Amino acid sequence: MPIKIVGENFPANVDEMLNNRMLSVIFQTFVIKNAGSDAAAKLTFINENPKGYDIYTKFVGPEARPRIKLDGQLKGALDKIMAGAQSEAASKLDVLGQVLNKEFRDLFNKRLLGPFYETRFEKGSPLNKIVRKIADKKCESRYGKVGIVTERLGSKNKAAIKEIMIALYMDDEVEATNACKKSDLKWKAFLIKDAIKDQKGLSAGADQIKVDRKKLVVLGFENVNDKSIVTMLKEMINLHMDYDTRKKAPKVFEKIKKKEPKTSPIQKLKYPAMIKLLKSKDAIPSYAAE
Repeated sequence: MPIKIVGENFPANVDEMLNNRMLSVIFQTFVIKNAGSDAAAKLTFINENPKGYDIYTKFVGPEARPRIKLDGQLKGALDKIMAGAQSEAASKLDVLGQVLNKEFRDLFNKRLLGPFYETRFEKGSPLNKIVRKIADKKCESRYGKVGIVTERLGSKNKAAIKEIMIALYMDDEVEATNACKKSDLKWKAFLIKDAIKDQKGLSAGADQIKVDRKKLVVLGFENVNDKSIVTMLKEMINLHMDYDTRKKAPKVFEKIKKKEPKTSPIQKLKYPAMIKLLKSKDAIPSYAAE
């Protein structure tokens, strides 16, 4: 099954990657940069699928450049083949080649393909540029014409809104947040995403956080008359909603727990569970980040 990125099919394994003229080049560059020349030689091995003595002379023998280093049982198997009868070496090297092909494919499919696709979120990376071009062409089909979206959001900066739309189409939360900061909108990325998706204008941020004394009861708090808990809970949610401050939110939650009796069900919750509870009780939007 191909990998879906911005609605397009991308190679799901190393063989498909090598058959993709455009992506194979940047994948090879990624392999060299992040896994070294040995991994690059393994990629060439898969691509060329050598047979017989070529396996030895071009890839694993002492004169091969670059040489693929074999360890453990594979090295032992190679040494045994080359020390045996010359008439049998070629066919035995073919068998070893099949084993190497599987091992090398597993290396790329399980350990390197995923990190390569993560580079689509690295601004300016080759894959980011490719994905961004696709998102640039397609984002208006999902969210609407940029001029209409700009007007609906109460903005005048079409270029900034287009950047937000592209980032959201790419599911790039970091870039969406950065794009929001460059716009004339005073809203966090998750609010803008909801507004664009639902084809509506932005509501006030306070309307998105529904926490009061009654909500504390619904959430399972026991010390519901302590107004500071409401204040701190709103602070925690605001921190959570902003990508740049999200890491600070769990510390506020720990302070909130100290306000509750030891018998309170809130004491048993870890921070991620608290966020899920807030969503389930409509205290924060269901589309907010985990």
